[in-house]
Amino acid sequence: MNDSNRYVIVLHGLKAKDLSKIGEFIVQAIRETWLGESIKKEVIEEYLSRSTEITFTTTKDRKSVARLNKACEYAGYFEQLLIPNTIVQPAVGKKASRVLAGDGKDFIDPYKELYS
Repeated sequence: MNDSNRYVIVLHGLKAKDLSKIGEFIVQAIRETWLGESIKKEVIEEYLSRSTEITFTTTKDRKSVARLNKACEYAGYFEQLLIPNTIVQPAVGKKASRVLAGDGKDFIDPYKELYS
């Protein structure tokens, strides 16, 4: 999930051996999901070229953990869209990003925030 706009990218069925290539899967998932959003390929490639190296750390901030848990919950609503034996799941990410995200007072549409 993107912290700034809460847009969800879904990887499903990762195994331990896949973790060495997780950065590649994330980039592939961004490409496929955003192409499904009708974002121009040139815009996607520009975004990816400006992105810094992907790094992974543990999340200790309770707010971030809660947001990630919600994103997983939203993705679970659309499990019938999962493509078997495929890690990158653009249809599920796209649908999960259409669920309003918020803190109980203020809400956003993640896919609209992505476009802006």
